[in-house]
Amino acid sequence: MMPAPTPADVMADRDWFASHPRRRYHVRRAATGIWLVRKRTGGVFLRAWTASLPRGVPDTDDALREQWYAAAWADLDPATRDELIRADKAGGRD
Repeated sequence: MMPAPTPADVMADRDWFASHPRRRYHVRRAATGIWLVRKRTGGVFLRAWTASLPRGVPDTDDALREQWYAAAWADLDPATRDELIRADKAGGRD
């Protein structure tokens, strides 16, 4: 079950992105799973919850972007999800 982010989680995400201003994706482990956090223009954070990540996923925007879309849009067909990822990478989905 997906927990609600706590105020401490929200502050930690904000602080992480403040110290990594060029990043748009962040991964934060929780007791029962993993938060994938996407930063949008205006300091808006979109969070997706997943039980786990594949082994060896690097801590890069490119890798975490794919994981975020897979978690946020799990029921979307892969071709459409890939289109969203490509648009996001090109700067069209902020």
